[in-house]
Amino acid sequence: MRAAQGIYGGAVVLALVAATLLDRGALALTTTTRAGSILMFPKVVCAPGRDTVIQLTNTGNMTNDLRCFYLDGDTCSETDFDISLTRLQPTVWGVCAGRPVSPTDAQHGLDPGKIPPLPVGSAGALVCAEVAPGGDVPMARNQVTGEATLVGAGLTGSATSVSKYNAIALPGGSDMDQTLKLDDKEYSACPAAQLLDFPADGSNQTIDALGGTTGAETVTTRVTLVPCVLDFENFTPTAGVMKFDRWDEEELHLSSSRPFSCWDSFALGPYVNPLAGSFGTVQMVGVDRDASPSQAVPVVAVAETFYTDGNGHVTSAAVNLHGAGRCKLPSGELDLRVCTRDADCGVPAILGSCVTNAEGRMTLATP
Repeated sequence: MRAAQGIYGGAVVLALVAATLLDRGALALTTTTRAGSILMFPKVVCAPGRDTVIQLTNTGNMTNDLRCFYLDGDTCSETDFDISLTRLQPTVWGVCAGRPVSPTDAQHGLDPGKIPPLPVGSAGALVCAEVAPGGDVPMARNQVTGEATLVGAGLTGSATSVSKYNAIALPGGSDMDQTLKLDDKEYSACPAAQLLDFPADGSNQTIDALGGTTGAETVTTRVTLVPCVLDFENFTPTAGVMKFDRWDEEELHLSSSRPFSCWDSFALGPYVNPLAGSFGTVQMVGVDRDASPSQAVPVVAVAETFYTDGNGHVTSAAVNLHGAGRCKLPSGELDLRVCTRDADCGVPAILGSCVTNAEGRMTLATP
């Protein structure tokens, strides 16, 4: 299991992208504010002094069955389980303890089904997909929402520190097999790029003003991502390279890259520093390791910024990254320019157009 990083408290949640139609007959883009058929939680941790509380809600008026998969960030192996939610039922569990099926346990409410605990030292992702009754056939209903709360700051900091983000929901059309196509027809595709505004690492005047030890306080940001190409049947890791383009308050540009496989959690600083000013913005694009940059490896991600006052007090805020597109050249290839509209790519007929999504897929393990 991957050694978990220490973490934090506070909560800031931004929409990954508004749910707007791509074109006639296309599905809505991924969302953190509406219900969907697939939920992705990029960061799920069980560590000494730290737990992740998962909340799921069936927003529909019929019973909703889900197949869920914990993805181990080190081995790319999965631990699967099935749950069933009655009409309008929410449910909750801590990943370190799981949730047994017993009318006498400490968990209140209707039991959704047995949820296995994760071993201490685990770090990875959680994915849940709507299925037909019995759990054998995926069936899109677009009725489930979710949130994750990271409780405790790990081996350092306050045990009461919390950090919260929304699950990333993918709306669906219909399905009949174990391969879920994220292609805007069967299910929503993932964003082609990710955007993040972040504070500079290092000392912080706000912490100083609140009584921190001057010069000893720290601010750091971590990014956690999971690819939108996942094989829960064969445990095949998805390898890619994350390309970073950073701008600071003086509009200075810096490029860098980082390889990833299966799942990744990393400090952002080494890829965006040095930074002029107090804040920066970074564009992130996932591409294939061995192919041209045109071969997309889409990801979804969350970020957390950790604040330490120099006296051992730690808190943090989590945020969903914003989704964006990539410019498509007249040849049909994608380049590394990130966009939100065709005008960002120049005159569309000459220089290209903005493609807001990238296709992925998930292969579910056979029940």
